[in-house]
Amino acid sequence: MNIAQWCGKYADLDFNNETALTCVEEFKDIVDGKSLILYGAKIIGESMCNLLHEMGLSVCSFVDKNYDKIRELCGVIVNKPEWLKTIDTEKSCIFAMVDPYNLSEVISYIDSLKINYSELSDGHSAHSVLQTAWCTIKNKQNIPIDPRMCMNCSVMKLTCKALKLYLMRIMDFDVETATGTDTQKSIGYSLAGICTLKCKDCHEMTPYAKPSRREYTPKDVYFSDMKKVLESCKFVTTLEFVGGEPFAHPELEDILRETIKYPNLGLIHIFSNGTVIPNNDVCRLLSNPRIAVTLTNFAEQLSLKQREIFERVKKKMKESNVQYIVRFLTTWTESNSFEFVDDNVEKLKKRFSECRFSSCRRLAYGIMYACQHDYAGELTGLFPLIDNQVKVHDFSAEELAEALEEFNNREYFNICNYCQLPDKTKAIPAAIQLQ
Repeated sequence: MNIAQWCGKYADLDFNNETALTCVEEFKDIVDGKSLILYGAKIIGESMCNLLHEMGLSVCSFVDKNYDKIRELCGVIVNKPEWLKTIDTEKSCIFAMVDPYNLSEVISYIDSLKINYSELSDGHSAHSVLQTAWCTIKNKQNIPIDPRMCMNCSVMKLTCKALKLYLMRIMDFDVETATGTDTQKSIGYSLAGICTLKCKDCHEMTPYAKPSRREYTPKDVYFSDMKKVLESCKFVTTLEFVGGEPFAHPELEDILRETIKYPNLGLIHIFSNGTVIPNNDVCRLLSNPRIAVTLTNFAEQLSLKQREIFERVKKKMKESNVQYIVRFLTTWTESNSFEFVDDNVEKLKKRFSECRFSSCRRLAYGIMYACQHDYAGELTGLFPLIDNQVKVHDFSAEELAEALEEFNNREYFNICNYCQLPDKTKAIPAAIQLQ
């Protein structure tokens, strides 16, 4: 059995402890005695490396075109692609740690270097299967799942079942008495139309917000929206605070204090650019085991003062026992165009199923949006509200549960025809600042 056959065997399986153990053992048998090489030293590659290390498997090397900028990841050296010519690829397992729609591009590039290899595996799929199996085993053995590892996990696109079960267990959540829809697995709440950075290609398009939305979302608006949605849901696995810059929100302390009380909400994930130092009271709340923070370091684009603040934020996170990770991003995927794509229905369905943001709902000011691109269109006024949204306060709790059920089971949204993701985009430098 090779990696592709192994993935095919387990990709759609609803794991129990027995099948998860078998899955992991079969993977170990396949890679036994081989050097493990990860092509792609970015988020997916980092997740796979952390998983393999946790399983007691060593990664020989990363390979990446930007090897000279990255140099090392997870304690593993990053080599240039040409390095593959110097090794015995027959005794190696090479995983392409990229999104599935970029796999053919990686294969073509490696072929252009005239590198001989027996198999280049779909690392994204391999990671999704292996991580789900591994976390299923940890759940069965009552081993804690570190939410920091979840934040970059490829499984989170589908809002991982293992994480959901873990959170419900540690929260003593009574699933038998829960009512509402089970389809609202995650929510991204936009806390601000204001940011400390002015990134030209911001995915949220915050620098281009229309004047009426250049504000911090009032806490009462947030509470009203969340109360309404959660009343209609059985259990929401993850809530992401996005912006703008959440740490700059003047009412963040009150927002966090109430949010951790919600009985059917699991992990609270905060995205920050690390240029605002949260106060001591906020940090005490951030130390809650159901809260995790991602600090994205755009060092090349930050001023000296901002870089100093970033280091102070990191230090304060550590001193306050906050669960946090630091991400270094040098490139983004261009995604801000609202140019009409004109795909037919079948193409729209395919693109939506492959899009990394297909389960990335946005909630703001009483409206549930299909994704961040959909929300960005309304935030900026560049794209009108069409049928991609649910106005949550227009329904009773029972009606809203039905509306969200229908909303989350759609195979595509009209906004998909005004979006270039996932296959019509290109890599661009991250966080280039507007003048």
